[in-house]
Amino acid sequence: ASSKVESVEFEAGGERVVVHGISYATAAMEENLSLRFPRATGGGFQIGLLHANVGGSATGHQDYSPCSVDDLRRPGYQYWALGHVHEHTVLRSAGTTIAYPGNLQGRHIRETGERGAPLVDVDDGEVRAVERLAVDVLRWEQLRVDIGGANDMEAAVRLAGQAMEQ
Repeated sequence: ASSKVESVEFEAGGERVVVHGISYATAAMEENLSLRFPRATGGGFQIGLLHANVGGSATGHQDYSPCSVDDLRRPGYQYWALGHVHEHTVLRSAGTTIAYPGNLQGRHIRETGERGAPLVDVDDGEVRAVERLAVDVLRWEQLRVDIGGANDMEAAVRLAGQAMEQ
């Protein structure tokens, strides 16, 4: 892990792309690491990679590198790919798209619903659309079953099975 922002430049679709990212080796990071990111220079599509909690959005999570939307807009990147929050969320603010991709696969029963990855459509240096692609192979769901009419455990299990089939 490095405490410095590293930048990697490459070409994609005939366009200059620069990815800026930072890592850290501690279990929690209370410093706002987004303030270390350099301003976008030289044109092209600029992407920031950061494990962070934007505006306290990660309720119930540790406050990893807390920052604000304004902090992420400051360097002038078109897209931020964030880690930490396992729910898919996309924010747009003044030419900057900020995305928590969520996770590719629900890791436990509390991570219910579709899981996937974002497909980002970029044209002429601007994010045109962010589409979520479902890639999970197992999906956790919550199902409420009324077993009030069951006389015994077998009947309750049968009702639960019928509800799952539906």
